[in-house]
Amino acid sequence: MDITIDWQPPVQLTKAKTLIIDADDLPEEIENIPGVYYFSRRHGPEYTPFYIGETLTIRSRLKSHLNSVSIVDVLRGVSKEDDRIRQGSRHFHYGYFVGKSRQDAKTCIQIVQKMMIRLAVENGTPILNKQLTKIKTHEISFEGSGDGRGWYEASYTMDDS
Repeated sequence: MDITIDWQPPVQLTKAKTLIIDADDLPEEIENIPGVYYFSRRHGPEYTPFYIGETLTIRSRLKSHLNSVSIVDVLRGVSKEDDRIRQGSRHFHYGYFVGKSRQDAKTCIQIVQKMMIRLAVENGTPILNKQLTKIKTHEISFEGSGDGRGWYEASYTMDDS
């Protein structure tokens, strides 16, 4: 499937561990349409994700996150999670789903979210929505005749997608 996400410039949410944007004062440019998003910490020039999500309504989802005590604590840096998450200013990154003919927005953004989480996990990035980091993997071995196996390798690792 060919999926396109149109990324927008990140929005800074904190400065010196103080929220500078609240749920009732969101930037006007954030639209209420389907897409993926992540919260990041910026430490030096790098933005490192710590929470990755998908939603059919980006603006409303950001508002609900900012009304959640637990995410606000993380944004302010008072979380008891991984110390690496506590450092740096907080930012909200978001990209709009650009649908093509017959593409279901919900299905497509779920695929993108899963891919983003997998990349974060593979890079050793600590992320908060841990339930989505559990990826079942299967080891598959092909035995017997190599000629029968043909061009298939003798073993594969496959994850549930």
